Amino acid sequence: MAEPGTSVSRLKEIVERPLREYFQVAAEGFLPPDESYRHYADARQRFQESAHFDVVYPQRVLMGTPEQILERIREIHALGATQIGLIPTFGTLPHEETMASLQRFVKYVLPHFQ
Repeated sequence: MAEPGTSVSRLKEIVERPLREYFQVAAEGFLPPDESYRHYADARQRFQESAHFDVVYPQRVLMGTPEQILERIREIHALGATQIGLIPTFGTLPHEETMASLQRFVKYVLPHFQ
């Protein structure tokens, strides 16, 4: 989670590389073990094409300022979800950034749902 007031361009600057690396590793799961699984290569290609910041943000991830996160959680809840899962770190996102993000989540978001 970004600091309150963080712009989308700054958020993208922080997470784009680690997010790309995270998706690159995930795409390795689509590597075909042999020729009989060649259709996995197509799935891998489609996944890699859709796995970047501009595709996943803001509708597929909880990422952004506290206000953006709160709005997205409310949207998800309105659809009927009662639980969400978080992946607080991905790719090479620095540990310090991950911990700061979690601290901001606890400080700014959790109090709205307790």
